[in-house]
Amino acid sequence: MIPISLFAQDKEKVVSLLYDNDMERTRFGSEIVLIEEFNFGIPGGVNWLVGWYGYDGGTRRNYTLLFAYVVDNYEIVFNNYLSMADGDDHLFYYLYYESFPGITINNGICQIGDFNGDGFYEMLRLGPGTWGPQIDIQGYDPQTNKIKIFLSRTCALIDEGYGPPPVEFITYKGMKGFKLLYHEGSQVAGGPDWVPDPPSPRNNRWYFYTWNEDRREYVEVEEVNPAYIEETYVNTGEWRNIQPTFPSVLAAPEPEANVEAEIVIDDFDPGLYENSDERNNRQTPFWVWTAIGSGALLIVCVVVIIKRKK
Repeated sequence: MIPISLFAQDKEKVVSLLYDNDMERTRFGSEIVLIEEFNFGIPGGVNWLVGWYGYDGGTRRNYTLLFAYVVDNYEIVFNNYLSMADGDDHLFYYLYYESFPGITINNGICQIGDFNGDGFYEMLRLGPGTWGPQIDIQGYDPQTNKIKIFLSRTCALIDEGYGPPPVEFITYKGMKGFKLLYHEGSQVAGGPDWVPDPPSPRNNRWYFYTWNEDRREYVEVEEVNPAYIEETYVNTGEWRNIQPTFPSVLAAPEPEANVEAEIVIDDFDPGLYENSDERNNRQTPFWVWTAIGSGALLIVCVVVIIKRKK
């Protein structure tokens, strides 16, 4: 069972903390669209999975960045990038995520689960890679105090994506791990359409990968012999799909807005924001102060006139 933190933290306060301090917000103007507490085994505080929604004005595409944070007493003590989903490129693989235990995030951006059985969550992502569909599994490595890639392999699609998933979670010869339809992608020097001659003898064959604690990564064991598959994971109803909920993204920010935000940040003075009156004064337009001054002068003139008449 995944341990639950003893000290629950309010999501909205954590979001406010990240908005005030994280570069994704202060510099790039991104919005938090997902925040969930998952215990990745990172020490020092509560572990959070956070999804930032951004907009690239150069390519005019939206994207979601995933980060792992640790917050203790509303102080960020750990921050590490996990993955990026560009637009809706993950939706093609959405149904395949039912082949893995754990919780699906945002219709297939990633899967969060304890795949190696150490009691902590890892992140699995199945999506487009440089040379074809790719599976990546990442988790916290206590030896380096960073997020580490535990497995990264290109796999082959079956029937152009309409058949069974190219990766499955199974029990093989008493070991739990992943059965993967291997595919060796094209070489850079030959171009994206180049096919090795002869082609790799490993292509379109199933291989089994399991967790190696000494190396702290998933290692290839052997080509799968179907006779030794003891169990294939089947979703029995506990599978969950968490959608972005905080806050809702109504529209991608315009590039001009991002530029303006950077200009304000460069001139940012923390001292001004400690005093609400000074912050309001800084944000009040000049014409408002002109109107207030004119009104005050008019009142003074009226008072003077009344006194003279008396």
